[in-house]
Amino acid sequence: MEKKLNILIVEDSPDDVELVLRELRQAGFDPNWNRVECEAEFLAELERQPDIILSDYSMPQFSGLRAAKLAQESGRDIPFLLISGTVGEDVAVEAMKHGATDYLLKDRIARLGPAIRRALDEKRLRDERNLAEEEKRRNEGRIRELAETQAAILNALPAHIALLDTEGVIITVNESWRRFAANNFLPGTDCGVGHNYLEVCDRAQGECASEALAAAAGIRRILAGEIGEFVLEYP
Repeated sequence: MEKKLNILIVEDSPDDVELVLRELRQAGFDPNWNRVECEAEFLAELERQPDIILSDYSMPQFSGLRAAKLAQESGRDIPFLLISGTVGEDVAVEAMKHGATDYLLKDRIARLGPAIRRALDEKRLRDERNLAEEEKRRNEGRIRELAETQAAILNALPAHIALLDTEGVIITVNESWRRFAANNFLPGTDCGVGHNYLEVCDRAQGECASEALAAAAGIRRILAGEIGEFVLEYP
């Protein structure tokens, strides 16, 4: 089945255009094409967002390097193939710097089909990667919004609250907890965030050590899924 392809051809020779189109059809493409040979026409057609641009290197009113640069400056990700009768290595390098995807010689036009497929595959992969990155940014934004909402809810509560992870490490505290820490001259400015609450309880000594051990034991049962709620008042 032929693959439909919207092509912008930058070429001043109708005969060369026919050569390109014949090769495209032989390679299994169904080209829908427009030909331009000056900068104004090129910019106008660029607005139509073609699937790919095939450009001659040298023309009386325009050049392939100029076309590649304009396509690059437009910000559109359109594969650009430079085609020429003679392209030296320095010209090829310059073309790549200006955004050309690939280049080939007119006397090796049989490379056109594979070159186009490779360029379109690379474009598809870029599109998929960009979509994945955009989805990742959206997810990160939703996570930030959720975290901000969670923090606002916790900070509105009068109780002293600390959230622990599955290992017992404090991952966040609310404003009431922070005020309590400040009012009672507790050391450090992190208010316990990053510390393992269970290990602190385990190390407790003195007359309140038994309550600390009971708190740690109850929290561990919660984390293990043995009970759904644990309440303990301690000094």
